[in-house]
Amino acid sequence: MTAMINQQYISVEDGLISVFDDGRTAPYDKKAKAYEKLVSSEFYNKFIWGTKPKDYTGFATLAYNSAHGKILDIGCGGLIQTHEIYARNNHEMILLDNSIEMLKIGKSRLLQESVQFPGKITLLHADAFTLPFEEEQFNSVFSFGMLHMFDDKAGFINEGLRVLAPGGEFYFSCLTTDRKRGGRYLRFLHRRKEVGKPVSVAEVLEMIPASIKKVEHYVKGNMLFVYGTK
Repeated sequence: MTAMINQQYISVEDGLISVFDDGRTAPYDKKAKAYEKLVSSEFYNKFIWGTKPKDYTGFATLAYNSAHGKILDIGCGGLIQTHEIYARNNHEMILLDNSIEMLKIGKSRLLQESVQFPGKITLLHADAFTLPFEEEQFNSVFSFGMLHMFDDKAGFINEGLRVLAPGGEFYFSCLTTDRKRGGRYLRFLHRRKEVGKPVSVAEVLEMIPASIKKVEHYVKGNMLFVYGTK
C-alpha cells in the first residue's frame, strides 16, 4: 500500500504513517474528541443542519458498496460514521487526515472492530491539498463532510479528482447555506474561522469540472451529497 505514496514518509505506529517530519499539529488535534461528540449528536444534527447521523452513514455505505479497487478517503477524521463500514473492508484503502489525533482515534475504533494493522488499511497523516500520490492512482475517492471546512473548495475537489482513475467514482458531502437555520449557523462558524466560506448547493455543483462524465446529487437539510464518475 505505501508503495503508492510518492514521497518519503515516517512510521508513527503500526498502520499509521506521516509525510511530515516536523511534528506538525492541526487545529483539530486538541478538540478532536469534543468535535466528534458534537457531530455524532442526534439533536445537534437535526436542530442545526436538518439531518441525522444515519444520513451520513447511509451515504458512506452507498460509497463503499459501490467501490472497487483502491480507495482513498480524504479527511477521514476519527471514523465515527465509517469505522463499522471500513471494518469489513476487503479493498486496499488509504484513510487520510491532517490531524494525527483524529487518525489515532480512528485507528482505535478499527482495532475495536478487530481490524489488523498493518493490513489493507493504511492511516496517512497528510495535506488534502497536496496529496502525496501520482495522478489516477485510486478507483474510488471519498470525502465526507470536509468540503465546507475550506475556502478553496474547487481546489479541494480538483485535487481529489486528480488522483482518481478514469472511470473511477467519487463521493463528496458538504454543508451548504440553502436551509435558513443551518445557513445562518454556517455563516456564524465562518466568522469564527471554524469553516470556510459558506456556499450554496448550486455553487458547489458548479465547481465540479465539466469533464466529469456523470454527476448526481441529493440534499438533506443543509447537507449536499454529490457523487459521480470521472
